[in-house]
Amino acid sequence: MNFKKILITITGCISLISCSTFNPKYHPTGYQSINDVSLKDKNSSKIYILHQPYEFPGLPIRATIYADDKLIGRTFPDLILIHETNKSKVHLDVYGQYCSMDNFKDYGAGKINLDLKPAEDAYVIVREKRNAFEIPVGGNLITAALLYSFCSNVENDKSAFHEFRKVSKEAWTEISKTKSSGADAWAGSYKYKDEELKAAREYLFKEQK
Repeated sequence: MNFKKILITITGCISLISCSTFNPKYHPTGYQSINDVSLKDKNSSKIYILHQPYEFPGLPIRATIYADDKLIGRTFPDLILIHETNKSKVHLDVYGQYCSMDNFKDYGAGKINLDLKPAEDAYVIVREKRNAFEIPVGGNLITAALLYSFCSNVENDKSAFHEFRKVSKEAWTEISKTKSSGADAWAGSYKYKDEELKAAREYLFKEQK
């Protein structure tokens, strides 16, 4: 763990939850609504991934998601990702971008294995494992020291920031109808515009080539 890198990140952003300036390299690629998603193959299996809406004392943290070791997108509370596949078994990993924007794999991942029948859909929720009372938030030197200790512990035990939960289509749909409460008032929260999410998806497409 590099203390200097953490300090630079803290002073450059309101918090490590989200920087206030949009950058397609780091920001979410998800969709605001399932109706915004264009499916490529109607005969494939679909994995619908919803980042559970934020509710205090939870702490909204950007998540980077991989399917079978391939980056499929970055998300944030309220946003949706859809992964299409023809495989019968899919492994998902979710990494939190909190202690590091680039070396997020150093802090462990939430994991789930999915068994799919041909053309079967799966519904998955991503949610934060940690809350606002556990993670140091702020932009001063005291917070930097606390954050260094916290991130060092997470890096050592690989305990990660998120977890997956497989749910029914009905439960997924109900959860997707709710919205984060109090996110606008939360320090470091950020509301993404459709054009920003699109720009991030286009950047991700280039990364995947």
